[in-house]
Amino acid sequence: MHAVEQQKGPYVRFRASQFDAAYTARMSLADDILTRAYAVAPEDLDHVAMTLHGVTWQAMVSGLSFQPWDTGGGCMMLLAETPWQTSVGITDGEANLPESEDAFWVGVMNDDNDEMYFLMVQGESIKWRGGELV
Repeated sequence: MHAVEQQKGPYVRFRASQFDAAYTARMSLADDILTRAYAVAPEDLDHVAMTLHGVTWQAMVSGLSFQPWDTGGGCMMLLAETPWQTSVGITDGEANLPESEDAFWVGVMNDDNDEMYFLMVQGESIKWRGGELV
């Protein structure tokens, strides 16, 4: 059993030292994925950031520190809290930590863990988007 470092709603963050080099490598993809998400859906992401916080997407996600979180049922995501008490999550588009910037899910959640916006990308196109701000 892993030792819990922190719990946020239904999410549980584990100590980073418990993860191998593959997890560390995936976490380093976060900035690339956020940049790629913006390249695919700039209007959506700026709208979300402006609506929630009155800033651009780049300002909202700049300097975020992502950590692996267990979201339950064997699912994992990278999760970071913004300075405005919302969270940004990243997965591989399924239920695991991201492996590339070619297939991913990015979501913005409020304090109640409601999905305010999410974007799923595969290859060059948006596969799915949704949330309360769509």
